[in-house]
Amino acid sequence: MGRNSKAVKAKISSVKSTKKITRSMQMISAAKMQKTVSQSSASRSYTDDADQLLKDLARSKPSRPHALMKNRKVKNELMIILSSNRGLCGSFNANVLNVAESEVEKSLAADVNVNIIAVGKNSAKFAAKRGLNLVSIYEKLNENPEFAVAKSITDEVMADFKSEKYDKVTLVYTKYITSLRQEVEAVQLLPVNIDDYATDTESDVENTEVFRPEFVLEPNAASLLSYVLPKITEAKFFQAVLDSAASEHSSRMIAMKNATDAATDMIDSLT
Repeated sequence: MGRNSKAVKAKISSVKSTKKITRSMQMISAAKMQKTVSQSSASRSYTDDADQLLKDLARSKPSRPHALMKNRKVKNELMIILSSNRGLCGSFNANVLNVAESEVEKSLAADVNVNIIAVGKNSAKFAAKRGLNLVSIYEKLNENPEFAVAKSITDEVMADFKSEKYDKVTLVYTKYITSLRQEVEAVQLLPVNIDDYATDTESDVENTEVFRPEFVLEPNAASLLSYVLPKITEAKFFQAVLDSAASEHSSRMIAMKNATDAATDMIDSLT
């Protein structure tokens, strides 16, 4: 009985130590999440306004397509996958990579060569496991989202698309909605399909009282597109980076809270 009691006490001490670690990680993730969510909310205002500007330009029906709008037969696709570097964040990585797997399967079935830019180590592992060409890996961007780094990635991607190195660019990331709800999305970053913007959204149709003026554009829509399209593409990618980081911190906070609660229950049981 004495030996059993000693073993139980040792187990309680071990679980208490684990609980301290998970509790600390929960608090750190909560602080990081609040900071990133604040950045994401501020950035989304700019992104929404940029989308509205593109809608206004789309209604003017520019005479010639911009280089970032050109559709061509897809032979080479670039897929940018945003994951985490570390684990202990629940199903965050699994959800992202499941969607990425589905997108890769569809592209390979269409005889498309898939290339990967990995934001986070788990994306790189996914590319290696699937035998896909890993163009580059960015390990620090999701830990510390910086617009300058995101812009450099987007500039390189846009240059490769214009040179026809890639015919399509797909972005797979986790969209942050609330701390309890995030959704993985696979969106076409390039080519920009301006027809999608020319069509009224459901909210536009429902809100019939919204006044949408017709703009007189100077010098012309094509010139304005050549200026704003790269900036809108940069904004969309950086918004995805911020959303992904906020989702990761939220998932880790919840996972560590669950672990802390489980440790508390185990301590009570052992006691």
